[in-house]
Amino acid sequence: MTKKTKAAQSIGVIDLGITEGARMQSASAVTQLIEQVDITAIAGDNGAEIASMVAAGLNAASEEGQRDLVNQLLGQAQMAGAFEQFSRTVRISKLAYVKENKLYRQIKGLKLRTGSESLDGTWEEFCGLLGMSVDKVDLDITNLRTFGEEALESMSRMGIGYRELRQFRKLPQDYRAALIAAANGGDKDELLDLAEELLEKERASKADLEAKAATLEEDVKSFKRREKNYEAELERVHSQVKRLSEGKKRTTELLLRTEEIRSECMALQLEAELPINSLRKLFEEVSSESADAPENRLQMEHIWIAANVVAARALDIVALIKATEEDLPERLQGTHILSPEETARWLLDYQTIENRHAAEAIARQEKRDAAKPRGAGRPRGSVNKPKGD
Repeated sequence: MTKKTKAAQSIGVIDLGITEGARMQSASAVTQLIEQVDITAIAGDNGAEIASMVAAGLNAASEEGQRDLVNQLLGQAQMAGAFEQFSRTVRISKLAYVKENKLYRQIKGLKLRTGSESLDGTWEEFCGLLGMSVDKVDLDITNLRTFGEEALESMSRMGIGYRELRQFRKLPQDYRAALIAAANGGDKDELLDLAEELLEKERASKADLEAKAATLEEDVKSFKRREKNYEAELERVHSQVKRLSEGKKRTTELLLRTEEIRSECMALQLEAELPINSLRKLFEEVSSESADAPENRLQMEHIWIAANVVAARALDIVALIKATEEDLPERLQGTHILSPEETARWLLDYQTIENRHAAEAIARQEKRDAAKPRGAGRPRGSVNKPKGD
């Protein structure tokens, strides 16, 4: 009796904050809360104090039925000293019941001596009254819903902490089911070995998915480049169809065949210039490196061979043309003179050829990258086991 008296003296008066007409309804709501939830089972060391606070608050209610409510609350408070006998998962399950059924709203309107404002009946306030962090309680409830009461209790006895449980929650459902079965079996070593195996499989699966995602991303970029080329090609074809279908009077006195050859020569010239420009860029990259760099001389020889082959092919056709035709211009004109219509078509052709050249260069690099040897894989991970295991 001395212990009960001391607990009652430490409790502040609670102002229920309700009108006289609603007091009986409030008392009924509190009675329902008491019947559904064991206050001391979830409140820990604060259980006796909270139960006594509610009992003191009911002094403001109607006298009818008050004695029964007080007796129930005091009975709950008497059990607070034996709270340590409750398992952790039992406490969590009771808290989960309170949250799921929103029973914490029953504290709305209560006023504590330590504050002048009434409680709003929130989940955060309920956890605070119990001296618990709302984040930790929510995490405990999440673990309970994920693994079940029996498995969570078993893993708690094995020393499995929040870090490991967080890793387990990220596993696929079938993997979690296997862990739950192992935990229910009660063999700690079996559970840890299985967890390590499943986590390693999940890491390997994740790495594989990331690699596939990277490949798909590159494919999407490649498709976009091709789409751009196709659009330019389609625009060029539409322009040609429009030109031929309209039957407009030509703006030059040249034969159509001459215009077509000029257009084709311009395209071939660009297709020849772009690779030569790329070859020059490659030369500049290699020549900028130190001459003592590994195989620098061999790399330069490859560029030299490519440049000579291109020049030889060009000189062959130059000699062939000179042998066929006489009195060719000694001084070459830098650009072709085009009509407005030819200029419009050439702008489309130029973009198509340039995009195609860039896409082909990227495709070659992608093939080279794909052929490179893979690096070492990620080291095998493991679940942190308690020391001494």
